[in-house]
Amino acid sequence: MTISEKLSKYAADFTIDSVSPEAVAEASRHFADTIACMTAGASSDTVAKIESYAVNNNGGHPESTILGFGGAHCKAAFAAMVNAASAHCRDFDDMSVSLNGHASAVLVPVALAMGERHHISGRGVIEAYILGVEIDALLGKMLINSPYHKAWNTSCTIGIAGATATACKLMGASQEDYTNAFGLAVSSVGCVKENYGTSAKDISVGITAFMAIFCSEMANCGIVSNSKIFEGNNGVYAATGVLGTQGDIDRIIREHKSDFLMPGMILKPYPTCRGNHTVLDCFTRLVNGNRITPDMIQKVICKVQQTVLDTDKYPYPTTREQAKFSIRYCIGKILYAKKLLIEDFVGDKPLDAQAVDFMDRVEVLLDCGFDDARFGAEVEIMTTGAQSYSMRCCAASGDPMCPMSSVEIENKWKDCILSKYPLEQADRILAALRDIPSVQDICQLTSQLS
Repeated sequence: MTISEKLSKYAADFTIDSVSPEAVAEASRHFADTIACMTAGASSDTVAKIESYAVNNNGGHPESTILGFGGAHCKAAFAAMVNAASAHCRDFDDMSVSLNGHASAVLVPVALAMGERHHISGRGVIEAYILGVEIDALLGKMLINSPYHKAWNTSCTIGIAGATATACKLMGASQEDYTNAFGLAVSSVGCVKENYGTSAKDISVGITAFMAIFCSEMANCGIVSNSKIFEGNNGVYAATGVLGTQGDIDRIIREHKSDFLMPGMILKPYPTCRGNHTVLDCFTRLVNGNRITPDMIQKVICKVQQTVLDTDKYPYPTTREQAKFSIRYCIGKILYAKKLLIEDFVGDKPLDAQAVDFMDRVEVLLDCGFDDARFGAEVEIMTTGAQSYSMRCCAASGDPMCPMSSVEIENKWKDCILSKYPLEQADRILAALRDIPSVQDICQLTSQLS
């Protein structure tokens, strides 16, 4: 069997009972978190443009909800495209460690759109979502420690395979359809990280969600792809310089535990690039724990893991969108404002003058000494009084190694939902998000979010 065929067998055989109740509970939490992020993103100017395009150009019978647009409906692929952009545009959506990218921003919109089309229960939608996460994780593990992760946006280039599996599961696809859909999917997107800090980054996950449904539908129509799309002479391995064999996926599948439990998925406490979160945690703990005020700080030295440096794309940003990818700016902003809000990184207004002025006091350096870290960082604050305070962390809040509390997560959800809906409706949505698997028809949930 080829790699695609082995993944197809895994997907066709997968049921919600393939994972533990703990994994299902964690999956339901991440599904809900992504819906909350969608509600926050629905007010984005970028998403409004995508929604207008989708409604005016998709044609056909409206079958799936565009969340947060007053009852707008369209074909499933177009609805998934808009909702995926909403989920991702505020940079508040979760991350998969194995994928090294944003899994749920693509998967949840696909699951909702296809679930609505086929009137699937909440449990069935969660099952398909979990499958997508696991496929993302298997491929992420297969391609980890390779040149593939340096420039490709894996949320899309790998994430489309998981999203295609989700769509296929909700369509009741055959094993052969999964194989053909995978071959179509992994050759249909080519997203690179150079677009980070622009609205193209947001639409890239939307395009991925759209194409996942399109590829699953094409496979269902009988379109055939090459089953050696990964290991063939001109497949993914050859195209990306990855050294791998079919045996890799056998071992990975055999050893794989649910990605929701091992290594676990990451929730985001700040609406910024995940790469700067460990720095922000260290910095705020030092400032708060030692009662450090802005006028006391002479210099901040951030020694960071390569993964952090790679995502510090705009050391000196000029726009709010770029500012999400700037360690210097985020440190300055959280120093003066005490917290980071979604609106701090939205719109065309000038950047915060105090945060901009503070950036010159921040130095970011590479530290190659982090072992078993995820976005590891060490922050040292040097004061004008010749004192020094430092902290070193291997992971940020929201990582399975230092999870957010239930209260913190619900507060995040409520803030996101209240940015779009009035309080009474927000309370109803929050209540629905707490028990998605019990919903008899996923349309019961989406009707509250239209």
